Amino acid sequence: MPGPEPESFVFGNLPELFQSQAGVPDLKWQSEYGGIARIRGAFGEDRLFVSDPKAMQYIFHTSGYGFLKWPERTEISRVLMGRGLLWADGEVHKRQRKVMLPGFGAPESKSFISIFQKVASDLCGHWSDLLASSTDQTLELNAASWLSRATMDSLGEAAFDYHFGALEQKDNELMKAYFGLMSDTLGQPSRKTILLQTMMPVWGLNLMSRYSRSKHHVHARHTANLASQIAKALIDMKAQSLLQGKEGSKDILSLLVKANASENSASRLTEEEMIAQMRTLLLAGKVVLTSATSLSWVLYELARHSEVQQKLRDEIRAMERSRGGVKLTAADFDNMPYMAAVLKVVHSGYSAGIGPHTDVIQESLRVHPAVYQNYRLAARDDVLPLSKPITTLTGEVISELPVGKGTKIVLSIAAYNRNKDVFGTDADIFDPDRWLRDSGERKGPALGVYGNLLTFAGGVRTCIGWRFALYEMQTLLVEIINNFELAPGESFSRLRREACLVMVPTLEGEEAKGENLPLKVSIAPRESSPEADRTSIFSDKESPWDHVFGNIQTAQPFSATLRNPLSGAPRRPRRQKMTAREISAFDDMFNMIFDAVAEQKHAIDTNTNTGIGIGGHSGISDLFGKLRKHSKKMKWTTEEEEMLDQKKEEMDLCDTDQQLLEWAMKEVFGESERYERESRAAIEEVTKSGGSSNIELPMLQPPTYPHLLALLMKTFREKYQDPHLALSMFDYAQHLSIPSYVFGCSTTAYNELLETRWRCFRDLKGVHDALEEMTVNGVDSDNGTRKIIETVRREVGERTLWEEDDLGNGDVWSMLDKIEGLVRARGSESKRRGRSDSKKPAKWDDWKTPKYDERNDGWQFDSWEKPKPKYR
Repeated sequence: MPGPEPESFVFGNLPELFQSQAGVPDLKWQSEYGGIARIRGAFGEDRLFVSDPKAMQYIFHTSGYGFLKWPERTEISRVLMGRGLLWADGEVHKRQRKVMLPGFGAPESKSFISIFQKVASDLCGHWSDLLASSTDQTLELNAASWLSRATMDSLGEAAFDYHFGALEQKDNELMKAYFGLMSDTLGQPSRKTILLQTMMPVWGLNLMSRYSRSKHHVHARHTANLASQIAKALIDMKAQSLLQGKEGSKDILSLLVKANASENSASRLTEEEMIAQMRTLLLAGKVVLTSATSLSWVLYELARHSEVQQKLRDEIRAMERSRGGVKLTAADFDNMPYMAAVLKVVHSGYSAGIGPHTDVIQESLRVHPAVYQNYRLAARDDVLPLSKPITTLTGEVISELPVGKGTKIVLSIAAYNRNKDVFGTDADIFDPDRWLRDSGERKGPALGVYGNLLTFAGGVRTCIGWRFALYEMQTLLVEIINNFELAPGESFSRLRREACLVMVPTLEGEEAKGENLPLKVSIAPRESSPEADRTSIFSDKESPWDHVFGNIQTAQPFSATLRNPLSGAPRRPRRQKMTAREISAFDDMFNMIFDAVAEQKHAIDTNTNTGIGIGGHSGISDLFGKLRKHSKKMKWTTEEEEMLDQKKEEMDLCDTDQQLLEWAMKEVFGESERYERESRAAIEEVTKSGGSSNIELPMLQPPTYPHLLALLMKTFREKYQDPHLALSMFDYAQHLSIPSYVFGCSTTAYNELLETRWRCFRDLKGVHDALEEMTVNGVDSDNGTRKIIETVRREVGERTLWEEDDLGNGDVWSMLDKIEGLVRARGSESKRRGRSDSKKPAKWDDWKTPKYDERNDGWQFDSWEKPKPKYR
C-alpha cells in the first residue's frame, strides 16, 4: 500500500500524527493517497490510515466488536475516566451501554432543555454585566472558558441534580481540576512520551499512572481522586433516597441508581462501574459530548463569517416572534432550518427526533469534529471493503483490502468529514447552505447518527449522549446569538487546534494555559419591525400579540416536549424598556380582561362550549378590531357537516402518523390561517370604505376546526400510540394565533388533553393544570370532563395503574381536592349562566355515585376500601 514516508525507523510517522495540529496530517494524507494509506509506527511497525467511507462503515457498523481499541488508548481512558463506557469493550461495553442508554433517550434529552435554558440565560447575564461595565460596550473574552463553565453547570444539574456553581466562579476544586486537563495531560506529547505509550505494555503504563511524578500524571491522579469522591457521595445520596422510598428527580444519576436496584444482574453496575460512569460523564460530557468544545468551534466560525451569524440571528428572532416571547422548545428547534445547517441536523434514518434547524451546528461539527480520530485494532484476520478501487505499489488494482489480526488502524473522522466524494468538491469550506440543498449531493454509505457525519462515531460505539449534546448546543447558541454580536479577538490569528484526544482551541505559544477562544462581544442591536407595532388580533405569525392570552398565565402551557418544566426558574431581566404605545395597549387589554371577569357572573349568554370565554367580550374589539358579529355562535349547517365528514375521510386515508401530521399542517392548521387572513382582509376593507360595523364579516375560524383538533389528538393517541404528538397538536393550536386558541381549544379539545395526560402519562399535576387553564380561560366543563375526573380519582384510589407517584401521599390527595374544587367551580358557574349540559343539572356529589360506573363493582367515593366479594 502507498503511504507517507516515515520520519525515522524508530518513530515512524507517529510524531507527525500526534504532535501536529488536530486533523492536519489526516487531510494531507487523504489528499495524497486517498481513503487508505500505510503509515509506520515505532521501529517500522505497519499501521493503516483509513478514511474510506465503505471501510469505515464496515469497521464501525458491520463488524460489531471485531475491531477493538488500542490497549494503550484504553489505559488512557481508564486513568482519566475509570472503567466506564469509554474504557469498556466487547460484552462489558454492551452491558454498560444497555444500562446507560435509557438516561439519554429522546424524551429524556428534551426534558433537560429547561435546565439548558436557565444556564444559557445565566451565561448571557454574566456577559451583559461585564459589557455594562466596559467603556465602549465591547468586551474581549475567552469564550471557550465561559462555555466550559456553562456546560459544567448544565451537566451537573441534568446528570447529577448537583449545582457546581461554575458560572458564579465558586471555589470548586473539581472545576479547577478539570480546567485544562486534556491539554495538560495529552497535549503536545514529547517524542519520549509517544515512544513510551507505543512500546510499553499496559501494566507498565498502569504503574506510571500510579507513581509517576510528572506534571500531567499528577494532574490526572488529582482529578481522578476528586471526581471519584464526589461521584461516590452523590451515588450514596441517591441510593439513600431510594431506600427511603423517595423517587427523586429525573436526572441521569437517579435513573442509573434506580436501574441498579434491579434484581436482574444484566441491568446492574458494580460500585466501581457506577463511579466510572459518573467520571465519564464529567469528562466526556464537559469536553466532548456537550458544547464546551464543539460550540467553541461553532462560535469560531460565526465570528469569522458575520453574514452567517446575522442570518442565524434573523432566524432565531423570527422564531422568537412567532412564539410570542415564550421559551423555545425542542419542536421550535426542529423548525429552524438554518441553525441546523450551522450545527447540522438533516433528517435521516438515524436522526429522528432532531429537526432540520441545526445546519450551522452541523456544518461546524463537520469541519471541526471534537473527536477527530478513532483508534482500532483488528481482533481477527479480516477484509475491508473499499468505496473506490486503489492501485497498490506493485500495480495491482484492488477493491477490498485484507487486514491481519493485530493490525492497528487510525480511523480519521476529520478526513472523512471533509471527503469530497461524500460532501462535494468544496468540502474544505465552511458553508452551512450545503445542508439546505438537495441531500442527494451527499453520497456514500450511512455512517453516523447525525447528518451522516462521524462526529458522534457510529455503530455499537455511537455516542449515547449525542441528543443531549445537540439540545445543549442549540439552546446555548440561540441565547448567545440572539443577544450578542461576535467578532474575532486580537489574538485570533494565533489560534491552533490542539490535538489532545479532543480538538481543543488554544493559542500559539500559550498552550500551557489551556483552552482559549478570544472573541470580541457586543450587544446585538434589535431592529423594530412594522409587524411588532400592530395591536390587531389579526396579526401575522411574527407578531407578539398572537399569544397574549397564553403569556398572561402564571405558568407556561403544557408542552409535549417538556413534561416537567422547572417552576420558578430565574429569567434574565428585560433589558429594553416598553414603549409608551406598548404600555398603553397592555393597560387597555388588561382592563378589558378584568372587566370581563367581573361581569362574567351577570352574563346571560347561551353560547355553545366553543372556546375561551374572554374572546367574546364586546369591548375587546376596541383593542384588537371587531372579530365578527356573534363571533362565538358557530353556525352549524348541513354544509359544515359534509365538510367535517370529508375531512374525516381524508384523515382515514392517511396510512402513517407522518402522513397524518403533514395533512393536519396543511388541511387543519393551514385552513385556520387562511380563514384568519380572509377575515383580516375583510376587516381592513370595511374600515377603509367606512362601512357599517353591522356588516356580516367572514368567519374567523372554520366551524370544523375545534372538532378536527380534538379528533387529531385522539387519533394520534389511540391509533398511532403517540401521546407526545397528540399533546403537540393542542400546543400548536394554542400558539398558532389567538383566534386558533379561542376557537380551537374547546371543551372537547381540553377533554382530549385531560385524557392524554392521565391515561398516557399519569400526570396528576398536568390534569390539575389543564382544569385550571379551562377555568382561567372560561372554557366550560361537560359530562365528558366529569367522567374523566371520576376515572382519575377512582384509579388513584385503587392505585392499580399509578405509574408516576412523584408526589407524596398527602400531596396526592391535596391535588385531588384541588381538582374536585375546579370541576365543582366550573359546574356551579355553568349552572348560574344556564349552561348545564342537561335539562336538570346534577348535584356535584351525583357524579361520584356508581351510576357512571360501567364496571358496576359497587365501589364508591369516600369509601376507600374495595367492597368484599359476595359468595353464594
